[in-house]
Amino acid sequence: LRQDQRIQQVFSVMNDIFKTDAECSRKRFQIRTYSVVPLSKKVGMLEWVPDTTPLKSVIETQLTKHQNEMNPYAHVQKADLLHHPAAKKYSKYIQNVNKDQPHPVKNYIQLYRSTKRETVVGFMEACQSLIPVDLLTKGLQSFATSPQSYFTIRNNFISSLAIVSTASYIVGIGDRHLDNFLLDTHSGQLVPIDFGHAFGT
Repeated sequence: LRQDQRIQQVFSVMNDIFKTDAECSRKRFQIRTYSVVPLSKKVGMLEWVPDTTPLKSVIETQLTKHQNEMNPYAHVQKADLLHHPAAKKYSKYIQNVNKDQPHPVKNYIQLYRSTKRETVVGFMEACQSLIPVDLLTKGLQSFATSPQSYFTIRNNFISSLAIVSTASYIVGIGDRHLDNFLLDTHSGQLVPIDFGHAFGT
């Protein structure tokens, strides 16, 4: 938690810098932060971030609706991205790099070093084709009360994603996946969370 606290402090400094720049201030650039109070190396308190939901949950909700629309008799309770055919196809691809190597990260590194870019891009596009392209769009639309509010939510999402991505790159934050982002259900702003891998670790 001490690392999470440090990241929040760095983000607060970045927000102060945004305020001093005329263009950033005009565009209201800001990274949403929350309080972190470490009590020991393993115990601490985190501020509750109201009116947010994990980004993964937003995507999975729309995927569930899509699967039930495609097959009304299936009655999917809740889709799980990690068990989606695209995820299984990807995992199998990583495993097949070296079947004697049980650690997927090492297989991923080996794949990165030895496989041609065109091969990997082609495979990733094949995986992506198994997932509807409009899940995020529909997820953002579900929070909107009017067409105008949808455009506001979408713009807030885009700008906050750009800011968070840039800041994360500068600070060396890793382990970014859909569960490590909260989405504000009113504004559409992203809130980055869980900074176990940062400063290049």
